[in-house]
Amino acid sequence: MKRPLATALRGPIVGTTRSRFAALGGVALLLAGAGVAYAGGAGRDSTGTPRSAVATANAGPTQLSRVVVRVAHGPVTAGNSQYIDAGVPGPSVGDLRTYYLPLTRPGSSRRVGYLTGTLTTTATGRPRAGMELRTANLVFVVRRAANQLVLGGVAAYAQSAPVLAKRSVVTRPVIGGSGRYAGARGWCVTTHLANGTWTHVFHLTVDS
Repeated sequence: MKRPLATALRGPIVGTTRSRFAALGGVALLLAGAGVAYAGGAGRDSTGTPRSAVATANAGPTQLSRVVVRVAHGPVTAGNSQYIDAGVPGPSVGDLRTYYLPLTRPGSSRRVGYLTGTLTTTATGRPRAGMELRTANLVFVVRRAANQLVLGGVAAYAQSAPVLAKRSVVTRPVIGGSGRYAGARGWCVTTHLANGTWTHVFHLTVDS
């Protein structure tokens, strides 16, 4: 029996159409696969944004904490410091003082770390005659070797004196830290007490 013309034509048309849709579907899958492969490639996400930028954006803001650290040490003596008279004899620019002093907590004799570093004379006759300016590069190591605070800044000293006068107080900047003090910034108040001992109080902001 002969099929009606419409039925006879529909078979091959539908078959051809289905084949084309199948082919297009395959192409779409290939394109999608290529897109996923591109997104998964090194360096960029599916929008073309560098992955490092995405990671940074997702990391969120750094949390900060306020910390106060108090340490102390005994008198500065010829046994824990050294004076290097550079340049012309006597007080002059370039003179260097080095230090190594055990640290304790204020009011305690228990050792919690050490202080080491230098003071360098950078100007004489400043801020007035008989005075000089010394810049600090002092490192405070507290409890563990990794826990370090770096003190910088400048202070005025009597040219003939190895240290600040007793009952003197100076404030200098904290220029960095590591370990539990990573990212430290702030300031330190140093006090030379009447009995010759010292306290250093750090006011810090550190990364949490």
